Amino acid sequence: MKRRVRQKQSSFANATKTALGVGVISLVGVVAAAQVSALTYQNNVNVSFTIEDTITISLSSPNLVINELAPGAANDSNIITVNVQSNNPRGYTLNSTVGSSTYNNRNLTHATSNSATPFSSINYGTTVSTLNGFSPNQWGYSFSLDGGTTWINANKTGNVNDTGYSGLPLYTDEEHITTLKESDTTTPAGGDNVKFKIAAKAASAQASGEYNNVINFTAIGVPAPAYYIQDLSASECQARATDQAIIVYDRRDGSDYTVRYINGNCWMTQNLRITGTISATDSNFTTSPYSGTSNINTLAGGDLRGGSYTYLDPQSHRADSTDTAASSSWGYTINQLGAWYNFCAASAGEVCQSSGVAQNATQDICPAGWHLPNNTGNTTGGEMYDLVEALNNNSTLKAAFSPLYGGTYATGTLKNATTYGEWWTSTASNAYAQYVAPYISQILYHDNNGRGYGYYIRCIRST
Repeated sequence: MKRRVRQKQSSFANATKTALGVGVISLVGVVAAAQVSALTYQNNVNVSFTIEDTITISLSSPNLVINELAPGAANDSNIITVNVQSNNPRGYTLNSTVGSSTYNNRNLTHATSNSATPFSSINYGTTVSTLNGFSPNQWGYSFSLDGGTTWINANKTGNVNDTGYSGLPLYTDEEHITTLKESDTTTPAGGDNVKFKIAAKAASAQASGEYNNVINFTAIGVPAPAYYIQDLSASECQARATDQAIIVYDRRDGSDYTVRYINGNCWMTQNLRITGTISATDSNFTTSPYSGTSNINTLAGGDLRGGSYTYLDPQSHRADSTDTAASSSWGYTINQLGAWYNFCAASAGEVCQSSGVAQNATQDICPAGWHLPNNTGNTTGGEMYDLVEALNNNSTLKAAFSPLYGGTYATGTLKNATTYGEWWTSTASNAYAQYVAPYISQILYHDNNGRGYGYYIRCIRST
């Protein structure tokens, strides 16, 4: 859960907060027994309530002010105390930025004159140790975690913060993070306090007047750890995902997927969407025969869009706005469509040969602990065959699997975007084709098709 409070704001300082995660406390109470003659009747009532993670920020003063800064002089502002209080047991991170929609830069600018030279910020990663080290028309920040004894900035030498002043990132800058404090537990009574100040040096001919900007303080609660798909065992999936989908994350690229326990197995219920260079680490392969390394580039043979039909080189295509527009009548998102792969890419470069011999995939680009489903034929069993039979006979199970259309890629073009979907299996039907599971008119089928086409992947948990 993300929460935002009213911002405190002045010419120099404001405060925001963010809280993530929900803590739940459940209690069971027993209603007093009512006795009638020799019989005792007892009823139980469940009592529960929720306590949310909360984070608050308060400032001892709404203003950071350098009073009467003389031309050519450098001086500190007043010191404010940033107080953070949180009940998040995993802790929080306190960050700081500069700027707002009004002051969309890192400078301190004159309140009334556009011609006055602004105070520019110290550069990222640069430390100015003392006030004497400031250049004319320059400003910076410093903070203290020990009540004002030692003044530091967020730059580090090894694991130790540098002493002195540095520059804050712009509030829209997501690459540079200035972290004032990190906590891994709840705050003590009264909260955590961080002392904060700014400093500036004026030029010898500095225009008089007031120079302004806004400094932001943001406390972010540490969320509950992500549950990775590579770590989800078959038994855990059965226990947690039989009645509802659960969200898991792929450690390789951070993508999130839903999974369900369906027909005796744990299945991804969204299409795989990782493309590009995939490492064997956390994947269902060790060495790619195609590359001869522990990596496979699913785009080594080009993008399926605009490419030629081939089963000799890996090809893939991750969904984009062009694909969602083609299937717009169904309202699919980019993540729902996922990606399309030819079988050379799907098999992590294992089945890319034209040897004239049918070859099953023994490895693939599924997450570690998961694999492409097998299929023993179009009229017999196998993981995909059994799933298709079960889904076509049970609408609840089919809804849980969430099959979708979105089309297939063939000779560089997306085909049948609103009427067709198709998933690979690991099993070869002949030297040039694999068994697949098409989805047409809300029915799943058994079929086999050429290895150069672009189809979806749904991985199944290995037992």
